[in-house]
Amino acid sequence: LPRRRRANRCSPRLRDGRCNRGRQEQPHRCHGRRHLLRLDDNVQRGGLQIDERHAHFYYINRYPVGRDATVYSNGQTTWDLKWTNDTPYPIVIRAFTTPRSTAYITVQLWSLQVSRKVTWSGGVEVNKVTATNNSPDYVSTIKPGVKYTAEYATDGFDTTVTRTVTDASGTVIHNDTWSSHYSVVNGQVQIGGPPPTPSQSPGSPSPSPAPSAPVPVPVPTPVPSAPPPASPTPASSAARRRRIR
Repeated sequence: LPRRRRANRCSPRLRDGRCNRGRQEQPHRCHGRRHLLRLDDNVQRGGLQIDERHAHFYYINRYPVGRDATVYSNGQTTWDLKWTNDTPYPIVIRAFTTPRSTAYITVQLWSLQVSRKVTWSGGVEVNKVTATNNSPDYVSTIKPGVKYTAEYATDGFDTTVTRTVTDASGTVIHNDTWSSHYSVVNGQVQIGGPPPTPSQSPGSPSPSPAPSAPVPVPVPTPVPSAPPPASPTPASSAARRRRIR
């Protein structure tokens, strides 16, 4: 059946065929060419023979666990998506997209009807590693003060799925087991401009002033007081008699 999916660019940058989100440039992690994944989805559900398939570097939650696919080449190593038309009829691949930012990619496989049944099992997440968020990264590639999410925190884990394809009589045509390892990716926020100094850090307390050395208080020197005046000595009675005379 025709499959229609919304287009998605390799976000935010594509370098040498790989997604460069944040600092990580790992192989087979770019999912910008989603028409290949739509093609793989059609091939899987159509019960066709799959010869080569590779998982993404990290898990993308819009795809069923263990059933994604990617391609990669660095000139030396090539990981491809390969499948074989093992039906009696030819298959026409038709792919197109709509314009502008609301673009959709449509991938269609056209052929005569074949009676095949596809069943899935597995998909349990094991060896899980929980992702965290890194400290903000200050960069000069975006405007000062602007925040940009370079990486979303994505847990890592391993999983195994099995696809069984049977014909109309119940005979097994394909029995595929795919093991996938998804690496953990920590969240990373980028902020435009230089990092703030400690005094400019938002929410940080103001530094307390350094305590000053105690200043000695002068003690006044005691001043001796003047002696009290002497009391008059009473005159003798003889002297008083002389003055009266």
